[in-house]
Amino acid sequence: MNNVTLKPYLIRLYLGGLVLFFINKFVLRPYILENDFPTWADVFVLSVPNTLEAVFGMGIIGAALSVARERFRNRLGWIPDLTIYLGALAIAGTYVLTQEFKLHNLGGRNVFDPHDAVASVIGLVVMFVLFVRLGVLQASAPAE
Repeated sequence: MNNVTLKPYLIRLYLGGLVLFFINKFVLRPYILENDFPTWADVFVLSVPNTLEAVFGMGIIGAALSVARERFRNRLGWIPDLTIYLGALAIAGTYVLTQEFKLHNLGGRNVFDPHDAVASVIGLVVMFVLFVRLGVLQASAPAE
């Protein structure tokens, strides 16, 4: 079986997103909300977690589906990349948007905010574009 590895940009995006999440939560958000900043800054710091949730969710689902296709190439090898990416978009999009519209509460207590729904869609679109343009998996060397 060939070694399956993720593209480096996905790992950097994930780690950078975690750093951004913590900086936003513990530095930016408290500072901006406690001081007199424009409304757009409030919306930004309050919506960053929704964008990151969409990015992380779609990244994990897209990677898992891509790895599954490679591991089970004899049964799933016929599935094109675009189908994998659309599947990841559908699964992640369903989760984040149904959570935002309060159809479930799996992600914790949630308050509906249309800005958060837009932020989630932005995260989903960004990941879909990255998947289509850059792919998910590294080309692996043939096994010897």
